[in-house]
Amino acid sequence: MSKKFDIYQSVTNRIVEALERGARPWNRPWRTLPGDGVPRNAVSGRPYHGINVMLLWGAAQLRGFSSQRWLTYRQAREAGGHVRKGETGELVVFWKFLRKEKHDEEGHPVLDAEGNPVEETVPIARGYWVFNVEQCEGLPEAVAGISPVEDPEWDPVPGAEAFVAATGAEIHHGGNRAFYAPHADRIQMPPRERFEEQDTYYGTLLHELTHWTGHGSRLGRRFDRF
Repeated sequence: MSKKFDIYQSVTNRIVEALERGARPWNRPWRTLPGDGVPRNAVSGRPYHGINVMLLWGAAQLRGFSSQRWLTYRQAREAGGHVRKGETGELVVFWKFLRKEKHDEEGHPVLDAEGNPVEETVPIARGYWVFNVEQCEGLPEAVAGISPVEDPEWDPVPGAEAFVAATGAEIHHGGNRAFYAPHADRIQMPPRERFEEQDTYYGTLLHELTHWTGHGSRLGRRFDRF
């Protein structure tokens, strides 16, 4: 198995896993903030592009991260922090374009009309590993991007709040995504004030609670059938 195939297969496996577990970052019944929700490098601020967006969206949802800020192991150290021991990274891919001599099907160099070798551009995928800022410690706030927002004017619905509390589910608010993370056994919700109406907030939360009930310690449903 070639190195090139390994990268492609790894990317494919991660996307399939995210989809089978119900990752759906495109479904958002709440307001987003400028630049919010787009995976980006925590140090440079540059957003990731192409397939990396899907990879990091899916990774954040499956692993329960509310932040979409990522960085390499080295970047974490250079920023004054570190990746916690035992944490595992996520694969991102970039492309390098190499110029090389073109060969025919029999392996012979292809020549132009003047007898000079013909060159072609060959795309090669390269991968490296990044970590979410929530996997790190000691990062400065400018890198970690910690900016919790609470809405003092939120008007809860007592009946709905009582029902949710009775489930005993672990629920976190923050970020720009709503999902249930099976590995962490917790629900992640955007801040309440992002929702235009109360019913969309509770509707989203109750939807995630249906996923939460499928945990092995409860109903034991298979998450790839959600």
